[in-house]
Amino acid sequence: MKELVIQGKAVTKNYGSFRALDSLDISIPKGSIYGLIGLNGAGKSTLLKILLGLIKYDHGEIRIFDSDKLDIKKLNKIGSIIEYPYFYEHLTGEENLCIHADFLQFTDKNRINEIFDLVDLSSARHKRVREYSLGMRQRLAIGRAILQKPELLILDEPINALDPEGIKEMRELFKTINREYGTTILISSHILSEMEMMADYIGIISDKHMVKEMSMDELKEVTKKHLRIETDDNGKAKKVLENSGIRNVKIEEKNELKVYEEIDVTEAIRILLDNNLRIQEIYENNCSLEDYFLDTVTRG
Repeated sequence: MKELVIQGKAVTKNYGSFRALDSLDISIPKGSIYGLIGLNGAGKSTLLKILLGLIKYDHGEIRIFDSDKLDIKKLNKIGSIIEYPYFYEHLTGEENLCIHADFLQFTDKNRINEIFDLVDLSSARHKRVREYSLGMRQRLAIGRAILQKPELLILDEPINALDPEGIKEMRELFKTINREYGTTILISSHILSEMEMMADYIGIISDKHMVKEMSMDELKEVTKKHLRIETDDNGKAKKVLENSGIRNVKIEEKNELKVYEEIDVTEAIRILLDNNLRIQEIYENNCSLEDYFLDTVTRG
């Protein structure tokens, strides 16, 4: 059983008659990168704000660092970027970080040097922030969020509006932070291909609740190339195929019959028909996270 940094059970949030979250469960293992994905309006930002204590939830339970109390001591272990990061535009990147350090009563000035090296902004530390590109601002925001080497980093759409080069830089930066500091990272994003390359776990939110949580190893298992078969009796079909020498046959969620090995589709059809099975559907499938996400959201 993995140690959890965040565990939420039946978390519900209402704004008057509008339900923003509906009995949502979430479990985030310590030391992982957890990708939170969902359509616009699914409840991602609401959940992240609740975890940071920015808004209150109405029902349910949330435990962070194995406690249900969100106090100053716990908040000091958390770094975050929620929505657009703001800075003093007329000041330099270094001056902005120094102001933040003073606010936190953080006195390790050498750490600021480390931050600029880590986020690859050493050459721009003396530039005014108004001269920064969007990607540079995002890196500076990440630097500010990890100033105190947080145990947990919560990021709301941090790679939105970045160009491909900027997205790649952010991905590598998050992996470095996770690897070198052991920081648990919760990151929401619409860019599913990035989550596929970055995350250890994913959570899919649809219609205000969590419809699926799984590790990337589990995702790779369910999305790897396979033959998907629908007959009038999938239980019998599984036995028939196995008796014919096809071994990697599984019946999965919603009684779906899948074959995870290379077989001749024509031969599979012949075997099933010879055993008086009616084939309703048969096709090869090799889906991406995007395919799986859309299918999961559609089925709810």
